[in-house]
Amino acid sequence: TVWSAMFEPLPTFRFLEHFGKQGVWEARHDRPYHVVGSDAAGVIVRLGSGVRHWQIGDHVVASPAYVDDQEPGTHADGMMGNRQLAWGFETNFGALAHYTIMRASQLIPKPPHLTWEEAACNTLCAGTAYRMLVGEHGVRIKQGDVVLIWGATGGLGGYAVQFVKNGGGIPVGVVSSERKACILRALGCDVIIDRNELGFDDYDPDDGEKTVEIGKRLGRIIRRETGTDPHAVFDYVGKSTFGISVFVVRRGGAVVTCGSSTGYDHRYLWMKLKRIIGSHIANLDEEWELEFRTLRGLARRTGPFV
Repeated sequence: TVWSAMFEPLPTFRFLEHFGKQGVWEARHDRPYHVVGSDAAGVIVRLGSGVRHWQIGDHVVASPAYVDDQEPGTHADGMMGNRQLAWGFETNFGALAHYTIMRASQLIPKPPHLTWEEAACNTLCAGTAYRMLVGEHGVRIKQGDVVLIWGATGGLGGYAVQFVKNGGGIPVGVVSSERKACILRALGCDVIIDRNELGFDDYDPDDGEKTVEIGKRLGRIIRRETGTDPHAVFDYVGKSTFGISVFVVRRGGAVVTCGSSTGYDHRYLWMKLKRIIGSHIANLDEEWELEFRTLRGLARRTGPFV
């Protein structure tokens, strides 16, 4: 990776050193070189003695999620394990080589109708977008949902458009050029918005008034084209769009993110799958439940406030 070559913002060899301390097998990853890459497809040429469900010669695709199957949380959701890593980034022996090494738990049968190149490029971006929008741990879009997608022709955004469209939703893609708009039309995107028409030229994300101004302009366009505010916003751009995403999504809607290419670093939000939940007062049922607990002495009527 660029990080490995520049040693900025940190050398990825630090990941290998940390991983190598976890056990004898893991220690083999701590080398003075780093074979990177997290997307791969290929043929199994050798198997470890503990592999049961695969055979030499099988055509497979690699999952980039490197999980520890001895962690209890992994059995509910592999991404929730404390030792879950990105293969070929936080481990060695990644995809950019003639031969690679991976765990059996990473293997997926290669779709026979895809070329090797097509099969190899799907799992990282497509899997990320699928979890964010479709999987039970994401926003779980349904038929008729309007989803605003920033960077809609990128690796993540392009898959997001397809998942929303094929799931019966209404994708709203934001792009910055006519060439990219043509790509969205080919993907069947229902609504295409030119970012240049929103007023981003002199936009400072720290300017609250400007954020609201752009958010209102974007919201009017989306309501005009779809009849409603978006149920969800797919945002991996970061600071330059996040405030607008929060403003434009409908009441009770969701903003889902997996990274940030601009502004603040919120890796500890998405890498550890944490949630930020917006909350306001309480509904009547919640107030009744509160009073029930107060009557039972589980909540004080007055607190020890100063």
